[in-house]
Amino acid sequence: MDLFARVRPGALAFAGQDQVVCILIFPPPLSCQVLAGYTAFVTDVGGGARLNLAGDRVQVTIDAGDLLVRYSRPESFRLESDLGEIKKSTVSHNLLFSAGINWRF
Repeated sequence: MDLFARVRPGALAFAGQDQVVCILIFPPPLSCQVLAGYTAFVTDVGGGARLNLAGDRVQVTIDAGDLLVRYSRPESFRLESDLGEIKKSTVSHNLLFSAGINWRF
């Protein structure tokens, strides 16, 4: 049995749309910022196990991970209001699970 782990940093680019209709509030919702075109910092963290069967010809793999996407607000939104501090950034989690059977021929 083989155990493995991974950490992969990177970037996720959202293409801008020509016409974006959003509600006029301050700060604008994250979905409006992403639709206007946005690049986010991402990190994939995970690991799993691989079990060799039938003398390395058949493998069973189980993998679990989390894709962390960090959204930051523009500099103009980083201020304090009377209602409390507006968050500077937020992180979304995208959990991923997979299992597979590999056959070498």
